[in-house]
Amino acid sequence: MPAHTVLNFPSLSPTMSSGTLVSWNVKIGQLVAPGDVLAEVETDKATLAWENQDDGYVAKLLVEDGAGVEVGRGVCVLCDEEEDVGKFEGFRLAGSVEGSVEGSVEGSPAPAPGKGVATGSSQPSQLSPSDGLQRVGPAARNLMAAHGLRHAPLGTGPRGVVTKEDVLFAVEHRGNDAGGGDTPPAVAATAAAVADTHVTRDAGDAMGEDEDEAEGPEYVDIPTTNMRKVIARRLLESKTTVPHMYASVDILLDDVLRMRKTLAAAGTKVSVNDCVLRAVALALSEVPAANAFWDDSSQSIKPSPAVDVCVAVATEGGLFTPIVKDANNKSLSQISGDVRRLATKAKENKLLPEEYVGGSFSVSNLGMFGVEKFSAIVNPPQGGILAVGGGRQVVRVGDGDGDGDGDGSGGGLETVTEMTVTLSADGRVYDGETAGAFLAAVKRNMEDPIRLSIV
Repeated sequence: MPAHTVLNFPSLSPTMSSGTLVSWNVKIGQLVAPGDVLAEVETDKATLAWENQDDGYVAKLLVEDGAGVEVGRGVCVLCDEEEDVGKFEGFRLAGSVEGSVEGSVEGSPAPAPGKGVATGSSQPSQLSPSDGLQRVGPAARNLMAAHGLRHAPLGTGPRGVVTKEDVLFAVEHRGNDAGGGDTPPAVAATAAAVADTHVTRDAGDAMGEDEDEAEGPEYVDIPTTNMRKVIARRLLESKTTVPHMYASVDILLDDVLRMRKTLAAAGTKVSVNDCVLRAVALALSEVPAANAFWDDSSQSIKPSPAVDVCVAVATEGGLFTPIVKDANNKSLSQISGDVRRLATKAKENKLLPEEYVGGSFSVSNLGMFGVEKFSAIVNPPQGGILAVGGGRQVVRVGDGDGDGDGDGSGGGLETVTEMTVTLSADGRVYDGETAGAFLAAVKRNMEDPIRLSIV
């Protein structure tokens, strides 16, 4: 073949192991230069532009628009000369089949044994029944062989492909079954259920039964984005490996609501959630022990270098957590502006990795849906997340002056607006004292508009 370069599918985020090639921005025969956008790629958190780093003519596109691809797979061929473009019409990667992940260019030397590529004798001798319903790419299969796994884990890749990340997750959480152990119960049960469903359905089709006459419910698979797959994996990991502790406190909102009206009359609009973010940022500064994370490598608590507060934003593709950086050093109006800008970018899938990767603490607000109280799941390696409920009218013993402070000094009854916030914290980072001090600081800041309004 003429001189050429095979471009591999890139990793555009620190947690990305696979993605979706949403659309190509180039066509066969086009001359491309460094900096040109080759394609739009959906990562686990956003849709980003894939910029070219080489000169050449586009000779072959190895995947179609909308295809799910694992990082490192060859997806595009560039050649040096325009007249050579036509010679790549039948080009393919050696050994490439549907669902394969990596391969060498046809005709190139085979990798030597012992360089991360399993030989035929080292392939798993037996796979679980679920393997007939999944595809195991070469990279994942080689990794299974390296760790002695006889049973393929459940696949989270496109159309059920077992990825390298799936194998590593199985090794970490289910151990090595090289000694001939049985398939983990959860995997075996799921595989058996799926297999039974397929057998029953296929048998019914073979006997000529109508769908309407088939026994049992019919199910339709809902397509899952890469982002939702990553969210599911991280939430499962968090709930099974992080010791969660919970604490709640009620906050009076009347003074904050009056402050919002005053600011709105002056042309500045802020939401209750903006106020919560500022109150949380100030509290993290006041209680440094709460602004920390657990370091697995050293088995110790590490303080976060900055107060970077993540705010949960729901989109059609899943949940984003963009970061309001240095939130403790920003005014209420600055925080409000950052949130609006980041939320807009999140809903348009235009967030950059540095805008959502990291953060020292998270805030999740479901008050706009009428939820009064809930508990959220910690987003590792962060130490905590604050779940914010909606405001509600309650009757309390107050001072009767109608200021809504509910201090009980006058013995009268008055109606106040109250909101419940619930802290979910990593019990390795927070103890009861830290959790209590942090929530007390949040409450104090929220109930004092002067503290919130100070730059």
